[in-house]
Amino acid sequence: MGTCTDFLKSVTCPHLSHQRGRRRPALFLVVLLLVYLLISCAGRAAGSQEPGSESQEKGIVTRVYDGDTIEVRLANGETLKVRLIGIDSPEMDDERETVLFFAHMAKRFAFYHLYDKEVRLTYDWERTDDYGRTLAYVVMEDGALFNESIIKEGFAHAFTKYPFREDMKTRFRKAEKEARRLNKGLWRKKPWPVIRAEDARSHSGRIVTVEFTYRDVAEEGRYLYLRSEGDFEVFIPKPPPVPAAELRSLVGRAVAVTGYIEEFKGRVQIALTVRSQFILLKK
Repeated sequence: MGTCTDFLKSVTCPHLSHQRGRRRPALFLVVLLLVYLLISCAGRAAGSQEPGSESQEKGIVTRVYDGDTIEVRLANGETLKVRLIGIDSPEMDDERETVLFFAHMAKRFAFYHLYDKEVRLTYDWERTDDYGRTLAYVVMEDGALFNESIIKEGFAHAFTKYPFREDMKTRFRKAEKEARRLNKGLWRKKPWPVIRAEDARSHSGRIVTVEFTYRDVAEEGRYLYLRSEGDFEVFIPKPPPVPAAELRSLVGRAVAVTGYIEEFKGRVQIALTVRSQFILLKK
């Protein structure tokens, strides 16, 4: 497609120079057309700025639904359900154990990086999806783009089926290619690192397998807790994927739990949400 400049060149009329007396109305129309095109081109240039450069809002993340959907409370008190542009994390209601595991790991990754933190939302040409969710790029406190980060760490796919900025599509595809190359997250082809409970804190923000012996099973509100001798614990939302009676029968036994290491109120934790995360060791 030609540019505005190309079109302007095409409508110049050198033959009018020797017919000014008879063609003044035509010349007037050409001048009007040129003025209109100049204004149009200027408008397009202004509209070609990055979406979101003028339209952005700050807020606190108050809820993480899954790897690609969060809730943000804006400074004015308004609450938005935000669907992150250009990514797709595994579904939380998938019945396949492997997919369900990564769905929960994507959610824990998002929770670790976003929950109760201030973020900046910037927008593309479409502001909402068919479900009424706000479509946004989520910029973290350190300036990193979370949409890109979660793909780069292998917890979401680049989702470029729907239209959004081409430069972002390129970045997200590159991030997924890099995650695949480095076997991160969804693309991992080997076992997770195995560590001891006392070393868990130094692995915050990573998926590992922790081997430990838990001393009791505590019940607090909506959670069960497997607590070790140190500051490491496993928290389990109810209903637990491993029956509570079975967990109590294994107190004092050596077990292994695979999951995303987080820190909460001074404790080092893994969320146990899928049965396959829990293994009884033969020690």
